[in-house]
Amino acid sequence: IAAEHLRQARGEPGFLEALADVPGRDGAPPRFVLQAEIRPYATVLAGQKFSLRVYVLVLVTAGEHADTVELLLYDRVEARVAATPAIGAEVLGERNRSAHITNGGAVGCSTVRLLTSDVPELSEAGRNAVALVAEVFGTDLLGKVIDNVRGHRSVKSEGSVSKVEFALAGVDVMVDASGGAYLLEVNANPAAPPEEVLIPVQGESEYGVVETEKRISNGRFAEHLVGFMRDLMLLVLEPVTRGDRYK
Repeated sequence: IAAEHLRQARGEPGFLEALADVPGRDGAPPRFVLQAEIRPYATVLAGQKFSLRVYVLVLVTAGEHADTVELLLYDRVEARVAATPAIGAEVLGERNRSAHITNGGAVGCSTVRLLTSDVPELSEAGRNAVALVAEVFGTDLLGKVIDNVRGHRSVKSEGSVSKVEFALAGVDVMVDASGGAYLLEVNANPAAPPEEVLIPVQGESEYGVVETEKRISNGRFAEHLVGFMRDLMLLVLEPVTRGDRYK
């Protein structure tokens, strides 16, 4: 499937050239992941494609004889929705990229950012995404993440003070039309959102969506991100205290 999509990408005039013009981080060349397209895909709002983001936190507490490992999933799931409806976006074989990009990573592509708990039609998709991520981490990824945390260990526990180390991952999931969840990628170092997403704004419409200069944001989403970082710091700095959003 990936080979066929690569063939299509190479055959689409200007597509690879446009990717080459996207600036990379810190002056480095841009890097892209070619993924098979999920079809038939699910849509939300006005027929727009979406992907889901689930946050996973791994806490490793160093003990005198053994480490204690905890795997926590944040129970608010983000929905990242393409700005343009996918239905009718392809005319005479020409693809409208803004209808298929949900992470806002491409130049000129805005995205709607919501919480699945705010959109009734996304509630089941959010639960399916969390179940998939829990299963994948429990069977395949948890050991690798723990090894990565231990590999960066430089300070050991001293006396009765336990050193807590952590790894945070943002896991992206795509949903098909029948509700099936597919793991897209695991972001081992998820980037912080742009500043305008963190600022609650006035005049919100349905689901709290408003247009900003670079992204489409909403007040509840901004509150979610602030609370997410608060809970993360509490969990790492005061592991006995549990934020109310982690399970």
